[in-house]
Amino acid sequence: MVFLFASPLLNPIIIGLFAVTLGLDVTLFYFVVAMSVSIVAGYSLEKLGFERYIKSDALVEPESKGCASGCPGVKAPANKWERIWLTTWADFKTVLPYLIGGIALGSMIYGFMPTEFVARVASDSNPFAVPIAAVIGIPLYIRAEAVIPLSAALAAKGMGLGAVMALIIGSAGARLTEVILLKSIFRNQMIFAFLAVILGMAMSAGYIHSYLF
Repeated sequence: MVFLFASPLLNPIIIGLFAVTLGLDVTLFYFVVAMSVSIVAGYSLEKLGFERYIKSDALVEPESKGCASGCPGVKAPANKWERIWLTTWADFKTVLPYLIGGIALGSMIYGFMPTEFVARVASDSNPFAVPIAAVIGIPLYIRAEAVIPLSAALAAKGMGLGAVMALIIGSAGARLTEVILLKSIFRNQMIFAFLAVILGMAMSAGYIHSYLF
């Protein structure tokens, strides 16, 4: 879970763009918040026993899938590379419907959501700008490398910097496509926990950023 929380938020490209666009102080703040919340959330979910909300299919050893381990009348894989391919293909077929659905829905939302609307509802004058920005970020299908320039453009149009921070974490940390893909291996309780952590991280970072900066 720490990997799922931290990897999209702390990849080198997004950190580099953060430093160039928003400065080193904001980048350090972002890094500390994302890393700290990810570690605490992962540790907490483990202690609360959330592994029981992982679908049983996700815990099956790759060799036991299909005929990779041998079936009557079916030729066994000749080598490890063939076993790897069979396992990869089986996993790909499982997540493909989720991937297509997530991309389609996320792209539709991204295409029909004007930046002027986002900047207006998440402006400094709105006391609920931070949670609104965090929630808006989730359905936006945006690559992590693109969310920083988009956020800079929104800030130039009047969006508060705390709301910008919340939008970045919400969109990069819990993109709709990723959430739909996670549905293929997690039960609803784990999905809700994942979203709650990302939203909590986004709102906390937004409010603390507004207070400190």
